[in-house]
This record gives sequence, structure tokens and C-alpha cells, in this order.
Amino acid sequence: MREHYLMYSWCRVAIFVVSVGSALCATTDPAVTRSLDCNGNCECTPYSGSDYEIRVISDGPSDYVDNSNCVYTMNSNYIMTLQFIMFSTEYRYDHVLIHKCTTQACTTASELLFDDGTTDLHAVYESDATHPVLRLIFTSDDSYTDAGWTAIWGLSTAIPVADPCAVTRGLACNGNCECTTYSGSDYAIKVISDGPSDYIDDQNCVYTMHSNYIMTLQFTMFATELFYDQVFIDKCTTQACTTASELFFGHGSTNLQAVYQSNATYPVLRLRFTSDERTTGPGWAANWGLSTAIESTCRRVPTCVSGQYLNSNDACESCLANSNSPAGSTAITGCICNAGYTGADGGICLQCLGGTYKAGVGSAICTSCQANSFSPAGSIINTACRCNGGYTGANGSTCWQCLPGKFKSVY
Repeated sequence: MREHYLMYSWCRVAIFVVSVGSALCATTDPAVTRSLDCNGNCECTPYSGSDYEIRVISDGPSDYVDNSNCVYTMNSNYIMTLQFIMFSTEYRYDHVLIHKCTTQACTTASELLFDDGTTDLHAVYESDATHPVLRLIFTSDDSYTDAGWTAIWGLSTAIPVADPCAVTRGLACNGNCECTTYSGSDYAIKVISDGPSDYIDDQNCVYTMHSNYIMTLQFTMFATELFYDQVFIDKCTTQACTTASELFFGHGSTNLQAVYQSNATYPVLRLRFTSDERTTGPGWAANWGLSTAIESTCRRVPTCVSGQYLNSNDACESCLANSNSPAGSTAITGCICNAGYTGADGGICLQCLGGTYKAGVGSAICTSCQANSFSPAGSIINTACRCNGGYTGANGSTCWQCLPGKFKSVY
């Protein structure tokens, strides 16, 4: 039996993994969410919680078995660390891989470790803000086993989370007017205009403003050639303004009291100014300000842990049986079927029938075993397919009929 390690308070034993800044134990840090999902035939207990404890994961309490195929997926809103404290597998054949992933499904991943035999027990493998998930995969062949591996899973610093209610705003300029592009996060009223003096002939200018707050636009001066030098204001659904609604069309003079606004459906304002090749004038100037936050971009909703999703009432709800979701899922379709189960994303997950298997998560169908072989219901690996009585071959491979004069009565 290999030694079991107690869980310690992270702030007391940071030496086990990495040095930790004072921010980890500060009261201003966000509440911890962390989870461990297990798939395969190793001994692993799923976990979901909110503690800083160092936790131990391993292939099991004793020597691992032949044909191990195990996946450990760890998720947190804090930077996670993983460090081996014991590692002994069959050289070249029994492998451990560690990836950091962008999502729980690990469709986009970066390899941190691929090793067998022995490894550096001082190495520390970390998640980061871009790849907040760690995935460990352990596989063994069908011949030789060994003591296996044990690792400690800890937390470092919190992953920064942007405040959805913080101001973002920008101004893009196109054309031959004097305009300075802007990108920032302030509430200040800003002035836009055709330039500091009379505009010129043949001007064609576009000013595109966007923000996560309701924007206002109000002219403080307006004097263009009547009929021929024109100003348009549209509100748009995107900065490309392929879908737009006209708010203003004017020339000559206009009402300086009028205020033109964006809204949640049309969060972009676009002003266009054109002049012909003859008479010019003083032009126009307008104040560009901010009103209230757009509610759809500034909802303060909970961040759901792994195995949950955000429902229409902005509450976290558990996925259906035999499915899981990454932390932060905002729709039921984030719940996908576990290995050994199949069904539509967000729907009921049915166990793979005997004689089939499914190694990955998601909505893929279960794969049939090769001819003359069979697997238990819920199998997650092709080597679960074993040759029927009267047939022989490697697990998961082609099964050949016993030759005359021979028999085989078991799988």
C-alpha cells in the first residue's frame, strides 16, 4: 500500500508547490470554485468545492492494473498547480500526460508533460488565465504494472475576472475629416467634429462610436450648405453597421436640443458627413457622452461550478445524470455526456449498450466492438471489447476463430 498524504491548508504549506503571494489569503480575493472530474478505470473520486486545500490524486492505493485508461480533469477560478510526489511506471509503455486546456472538454489544449518510467518530482505544472483547466491522462498496456504515481493538486493566485460593468468605449474614424480614434474606459464627455475650421469640398467622413453603456450624441454647433452638405446619424447592431436604424438626416441647420441615443439592441452610433465640390461652411461639432449601463452587458450573475449551468432565472442548476459541464457554463447545452454515455448536449445521456464503447465526452454515438467481441455496458475504451468464447485476440483488436482441435469458453 502506498502512503496516503493528508490535506493541509494551502497558506501553511505553499512550499509543497509554489510560493504564493499574500493576495491568496487576502479577504479581497474572489471565492474559490474548483472541481475534479474522473473518467476511466482508476480509483478517483470526483470533487466540487470551494476550499484552498492541497488535494492528492493518484492512480489508486496500490499498484495500477493492466489496461488502465484514466482521465482526471481539474478546473478552478484560481491558478492551479500539479506536482508529482511519486512516479514509477513501466518505461516506454505506461504513460502520463498533462495538458492545460481552454475548456473542460479540452478541445484546445497545450501539452505540459508526456512521461513514463520516472519524472522530475520538482517540476510544477500550472494552469493559467487562458487555459484554466488541467487534464491528466494515464494509460497502461496489458503486460507489466508498477507502483504508479501520486500528485498534489493545489491553488495559487486568483484568475483576474473583468468587471462586466466597467466602461468600455471606442471611436473609429474613416475618411478625410480631422478625427482621432479613441479607446478607453472613462465617462467623460468627448467632442467630435469635422475639424477645427471650415470644412472643405468633397469631404466624406465616418465616425463610429461603440460602448457597453447607452451613448448620447448632441450637436453644439451645426452650419452646413443647405441641401448639399449632409450629416446622417444611424444606430447600428454592430460596428460594421450592416443592420442600422436612421436617427437623423440634416443639412443647413438643426435643433441643437435634440439628443440621439444608442440602446441595448443598437449599441453603436455612426455619424456620416459628406460635402459637395462647391460651397463650404463652419461645419458641425457634437458632444459624445454616456448614459446608463446596458443591462445585457452588466448583469451580475453567479459563476456556476463544474457540473452546473446558468438557467434562464440566472441561477445555477445541476446537469442531468451522467453529464458534466465546465465551470462558468451559461446554457444547458454546456452539459455534455460523460464517456460511456451518449446523447444530445444538454439532453438525457444514455449508457452505451453492451458490445459498444465511447471514450470521449460529448454527443458522439457509441462505437461497436469489432466482430466476435463484446464489452460491458458503459465501456469507455476499446480494450473493454474482449473476444467471445471460441475466438481469440488482443482486447480491442480483431478476434480470430479458434483453430480445429482448440476451444475457448471465456472472454
